[in-house]
Amino acid sequence: MSNVTFQPFTPSGTIQAPPSKSDVHRAVICAALSGGVCTISPVALSEDIRATIGCAQALGASVRLDGDVLTVDGSRMFENRSAVLDCRESGSTLRFFIPVAAAGGMKVAKHGNRAASSQSGTADCLEALGVNIYQSPERCIELLNEAGMCFFFAQKYHTSMKYVGAIRRELG
Repeated sequence: MSNVTFQPFTPSGTIQAPPSKSDVHRAVICAALSGGVCTISPVALSEDIRATIGCAQALGASVRLDGDVLTVDGSRMFENRSAVLDCRESGSTLRFFIPVAAAGGMKVAKHGNRAASSQSGTADCLEALGVNIYQSPERCIELLNEAGMCFFFAQKYHTSMKYVGAIRRELG
């Protein structure tokens, strides 16, 4: 066994914590909704942050990255009334932008499935809340027009999905 000796000392120096991905998601959305120009720094790009930036841009925000500084101009937010928001594989982006788009008066159509790599998928959650996830395409369009939002269950629209569910869960 080794002996370790600690002696009193006064620490000095600078520590810079890495940027928080969660904070950057929120900052990009707030900047886009501000109606003006905002800068966010430091920003470390990840696929999730790229998805959030892409959704803000699809809704009309202008975004520019220079080093680790992101400049967001939200003066044209919601000008694109038929935006398609590609959240990629980012659950955070999806959860943030559904209410953002709805609050901006846009219709929201969510395409989703049962859980594969997590505890529950969107279909599982909605079904547990009593939502009928097995709507016909015609009824989904009616709901989208009436309520401004609807859920398209992947297995209903991509019939092969029901055969690969177990494999998706196994792969994680």
